[in-house]
Amino acid sequence: MKIRVRLATPEESHVVYALMKAAFATSATEAHPSSALGESVDDVERAMARGGGVLAFRDGRPIGSGRFELCPEEGWLSFERLSVLESERGRGVGSKMIAWLEEHARDLGLREARVCARSREPDNRPYYQARGYRITRYSGRYGIPDLRTHLQKPL
Repeated sequence: MKIRVRLATPEESHVVYALMKAAFATSATEAHPSSALGESVDDVERAMARGGGVLAFRDGRPIGSGRFELCPEEGWLSFERLSVLESERGRGVGSKMIAWLEEHARDLGLREARVCARSREPDNRPYYQARGYRITRYSGRYGIPDLRTHLQKPL
């Protein structure tokens, strides 16, 4: 069962949205749920317009998504809301999407990949660090000074 990753079309913003909502639903019971749960399809469309979206498939079925922003002037691609259905986690879907995003950035002549991840998820930092990302800073939200971890990787 091979994982296939490709660029999402603007018309597929509803698929990116649905996968994000399903993947982030597990945070709904947290004291500070992910802000992804408050987003609309229009929000996803606007975010994708700043760069694009990515979709992962297994056997033709969408199982993961993400979106990215491009800054060619500064030489980076920044991705966010990397989402994998709970039933597909631990099977390499996220790694395949990250590899695709990094290759896409290289193809565009960009020198760096960036990601911002929720610090309170215990697996986030080690997950990205194992893929060559380094922590550059923390930022706050909901009055929590280090809720978000910013990471980057030279390409």
